[in-house]
Amino acid sequence: MNIKKINKLAFTFVELIIVITIISILAAVWFGNYSSNISDTRNTARETNLLYIKGALQSQKQDKWRFPLPSKPFNIINSWTIVAKQGFMNYDTLVTEMDNIPSDPYKNNDYIYSITRQRDQMQVAATLEDFWEYWKAIVKWNYKTVSKNVLPTIILAKNETAWTNVEIHDWIWDGSDNRKLFIYTETTHNIPYDFDFLEPYSDDELTFDELLQEAIDNRVFLQDSNYRTCSWILEENKYISEGYLEEYFILENDVLTATWCTF
Repeated sequence: MNIKKINKLAFTFVELIIVITIISILAAVWFGNYSSNISDTRNTARETNLLYIKGALQSQKQDKWRFPLPSKPFNIINSWTIVAKQGFMNYDTLVTEMDNIPSDPYKNNDYIYSITRQRDQMQVAATLEDFWEYWKAIVKWNYKTVSKNVLPTIILAKNETAWTNVEIHDWIWDGSDNRKLFIYTETTHNIPYDFDFLEPYSDDELTFDELLQEAIDNRVFLQDSNYRTCSWILEENKYISEGYLEEYFILENDVLTATWCTF
């Protein structure tokens, strides 16, 4: 083999390496775009599923006057008083208005479902995928809160069904830690589960107040303003616990102000 042929082979090998590199880059870009599109499609399905579940639950409440109990529920308690029940949305939930109960399109796990103790208000939650960034929570509800600093939502980033009660009061057991687990819609903290382990996710470096303020700043937490007096809260059984002073937000003269109610 002469030198000319060797140089020609060497040049051809370099060309091959360049072509392989270009193909690898294009494949990586295509895979990223494809994965992102798949995630977007699944996120659309989650949004549709939660709206469908919410509509079916509200229809059932009109017929039966209250929402069904979640599957495998645990109690969310404040100062030993039950304020909500949380579990899963599946065929054990006994939703008569749904022929087919949807689950997450990626891992096929059940959506998280929570109701107030009176079973007159509810929330359902899922996790949104984001191929390039962090996952986010998505929450649908008819829940109306009267105390953002005590019970801003009725869903926690916790699915340990072996637990009977989860305390959220600041001064009882690990309540200060559990208060960090409230799920807010469209936030990157406190999502119901992550897709690798199907376990709740929480950023323990953030305090409850920081999480709450972040939700308010991002306009993802809606403070209810329907309750204008403490007696109104009492009549609708929306107080958090008996025998305790709790901070509530009351609409007075079209201004949302904090007040203290005794129940």
